[in-house]
Amino acid sequence: DERISWNNISVVDPFLTVPIIILIIIAILRKNKFISFLGIIYIFLFLGMGVVQKNRAEEAGKYLAKMRGHGDTKLTVKPSLGNLLLWKVIYEENNFYHVDAVRLLLETEHCQGTTIKKLNTFLDFDKLSKDSQQYKDIKRFNWFSQGYLGVGEDKTIITDVRYSAVPNEVDGLWGIKINPSKSKNDHVEWVVNRADYNTKWKKFIDLIKGKGCKRILYKN
Repeated sequence: DERISWNNISVVDPFLTVPIIILIIIAILRKNKFISFLGIIYIFLFLGMGVVQKNRAEEAGKYLAKMRGHGDTKLTVKPSLGNLLLWKVIYEENNFYHVDAVRLLLETEHCQGTTIKKLNTFLDFDKLSKDSQQYKDIKRFNWFSQGYLGVGEDKTIITDVRYSAVPNEVDGLWGIKINPSKSKNDHVEWVVNRADYNTKWKKFIDLIKGKGCKRILYKN
């Protein structure tokens, strides 16, 4: 049941898909194999750059944890939507997930984030029967999210903290809503974040530009 992901490119990245689509169309129209070859080279170069940036993000995450006196035994990084410049960093410490963003140009910059309580089903939903369908749904959601589940201000909603509109925030794009008063056979409710995405988009662009981010000065 182990899940493995490279996390070296975003789920949606137009800087990869759009050029490849254009090259494919040109190659078909001109019946040119060399253009197809260029497309393959571009894919490998892009994926390789993703690996380099991922390693830099992991290094930054470990350094941030160390500077805070935390461990980094469970740390993951993910590129934000549509780019390899801005990355989300998540690590666990004392039953909390610490979420930050790092901006990776020639220098590495840290964009201060926040924390969210890690889900503990036995404590957060102690009234929920282990035989209930909702409990089974939580287990399934936990597997798909690789264990990165958090409980925020609304204690009835469990979110996947890996994905958010703004990389240094914890309000996930989606989650599940738990209602212990439901019958044993009822499923959880799937919820989608209905946040003001105009505001989120502005915050995202500000981070891309480096607003509020500070250069990381690595020290031994």
